[in-house]
Amino acid sequence: MDPGKIKLLGFIGIILIILCCLFFKSNAIENDLTERTSTALAANNIDVDTVLLDGRDVTLKGIVASEEIKTKAGEIAADIFGVRTVNNLLKIKTLPVPPPVKSIQKKLDEVIAIKNIEFETNKTIIKKNSYPILLKVVSILKEYPSISIDIEGHTDSRGNAQHNLELSKKRANAIMDFLTKNGISANRLKAKGFGITKPIADNKTAEGRQKNRRVEFKIIKEK
Repeated sequence: MDPGKIKLLGFIGIILIILCCLFFKSNAIENDLTERTSTALAANNIDVDTVLLDGRDVTLKGIVASEEIKTKAGEIAADIFGVRTVNNLLKIKTLPVPPPVKSIQKKLDEVIAIKNIEFETNKTIIKKNSYPILLKVVSILKEYPSISIDIEGHTDSRGNAQHNLELSKKRANAIMDFLTKNGISANRLKAKGFGITKPIADNKTAEGRQKNRRVEFKIIKEK
């Protein structure tokens, strides 16, 4: 074989060996940086979906809960010895925005606007025809788990005022029991009785008294 060709083949062989060494060395560096970066993030309770290495350049991908966590993740990666640059492509998790409290309160008011919740006369037993109304309230509370409500019981002016006050509180408690039995945490509910003290209509008429015998649901806080 021509000596010139032999030298050329030898030179090409040396170049291939050098390239292979560089390739495997580069892979070893990337693997090391990937492991050390992932370990450092995990040690700080930061969950990153993907840590990519291109030589000594790090790319972070995934979804995190806040801008603060995203920034911290980038700082941690940049502090890893051997890392040259950090491409922080982490995205911030977007949470659904709940409707304003007024909107939820309107839903609660609309549930009882058509028909009052009814009890057996002078008792705390809820009439079965009122169950569908209360189940709608349950549905609203489950839809918006961040809200808590007051359950306010009211009576008309007939009878002893103290008795009516106690009756209205017991009726509010009966509704609270219904709601908790249907999956609403008692921590979100507070029963109150106002008796005859907050009429919304004239107690001198049957129609007015019927309006005054009522239960109202008022949002008291949102988490």
